[in-house]
Amino acid sequence: MRKSNCVSVVVTAYNCGARIAPTLESVFAQTLNPSEVIVVDDGSTDETFQWIETHYTTRLRLIHQENAGVAKARNRGLQEVTGDFVAFLDHDDIWMPEKLELQLQKMLSSPRLGVVYCSWNRVSSSDGEILENGKTRLANPLIRWPEGRVFGALLKNNIIIYVSVPLIKTQKLRDIGGFDSLTVPSDDWDLWLRLAKKTEFGFVPEVLLNYMHSQGQQSTDANKMRISKNRIFWKHKFSLPLHPKAVFVYATTNYFSQTIHPFYNQIRLHISAGEWSLARGLLWKTWKKFPFLFLCPQWVYAALRIFRRDNRVF
Repeated sequence: MRKSNCVSVVVTAYNCGARIAPTLESVFAQTLNPSEVIVVDDGSTDETFQWIETHYTTRLRLIHQENAGVAKARNRGLQEVTGDFVAFLDHDDIWMPEKLELQLQKMLSSPRLGVVYCSWNRVSSSDGEILENGKTRLANPLIRWPEGRVFGALLKNNIIIYVSVPLIKTQKLRDIGGFDSLTVPSDDWDLWLRLAKKTEFGFVPEVLLNYMHSQGQQSTDANKMRISKNRIFWKHKFSLPLHPKAVFVYATTNYFSQTIHPFYNQIRLHISAGEWSLARGLLWKTWKKFPFLFLCPQWVYAALRIFRRDNRVF
């Protein structure tokens, strides 16, 4: 194991107790050992702080703050960082052993790079089942992995998605003021966009993260996500005329978000069960309520599945 004198890791924790152990072990198992590991306990009301203090006090720096939300917890960690590069990790995500080493190699390959990201698996936190396979995604020719100046690409699609994904130049992050707590739960997308205006992005073509997905996460609240994304989009309103495709994608995505519950989720169940008359009836009912429905690719796809009587799970 080689040691890096320039990479800091910030882990945020809240009411996770011993469940944080696999996350921390994935940090200490890195082939490039970070110079420091900082854990910010965001006002846990259980034994999280005491458990980490008991089991890891000699291997990391533990900070406790009053509960202020994940964005402010990450910013507190950023204040404490001494490394030239920083990687954030949520308390239930797992890094692959080569993550930091491969990302740092890429980062050092060009002085213009300020962010290096990678691919990931999305994994169910309840049973460990892979919900979205990173290797399959990498092999998909329809998915772009933008590098260089990526603001327009990120405005259309938050390809990075999770805060546990990238390695970032610390000073670049401090220059833009860190995370904006007013944009939670989309504060990661907001951060990528602001960074993309200031620096270039690089990509490591490897699956280097297991992102643990659970139903209780803020990102599963469609209304909160829609409100936060609206706020972010208008933060960049003066850039919108330069990216008309991104505006269209955003508008249709925002429109689609209003139909997810219960219409889209219900029609998926009807399709999967082969209940074609119910599926057609719900499609017609939704179309009357949302007349611009078929501007949304997701609904076009659902309609095609009904037309073809294709009841594979989707």
